[in-house]
Amino acid sequence: MRPTRVRMLLILVVVTAALGWALAQVVTALTGRALPVPWLASVTLLSLAVALLIWTLLCRPRLPRRTKLGERIRPTNPLPPLVAARTAALAMAASRVGSIVGGLYLGILIGEMPNASTAAGRSALLLAGLAAAGALAMAVVGVWLEAMCRLPQDPRDDAQDTRLRP
Repeated sequence: MRPTRVRMLLILVVVTAALGWALAQVVTALTGRALPVPWLASVTLLSLAVALLIWTLLCRPRLPRRTKLGERIRPTNPLPPLVAARTAALAMAASRVGSIVGGLYLGILIGEMPNASTAAGRSALLLAGLAAAGALAMAVVGVWLEAMCRLPQDPRDDAQDTRLRP
């Protein structure tokens, strides 16, 4: 697996924000009303971000890492390798889904700004903002968790890995 690049996540946010904005414009033009944003979306996304943050904080002491001085820290109760691999896959999925959903709700937020004078428009703005914040928080925590799941490089491994690289 290749590490997630922040540039790719930003591209996903921008593309889906444009789609969210277009969706809000089309719904407003066809119905003359603000696009309804479900309150359950913001609650769910914020809950997922908090759950992922808790999992990240629980996994952090159980993963090997290096200090700022380059010392290697091995945990006393390490995470099993299969759980670490699944955690890395979860982190990659969370960062990508968070970027896509966050961009969509960010676009809806921008598209609903002209409707802020109505009660439905204000409600849509608030709920889209909360959903976008929850999804983008999930993406940020996912990137952090993925970075923690990477194995620290050992200088001795570099000498052995040169023969394996093409």
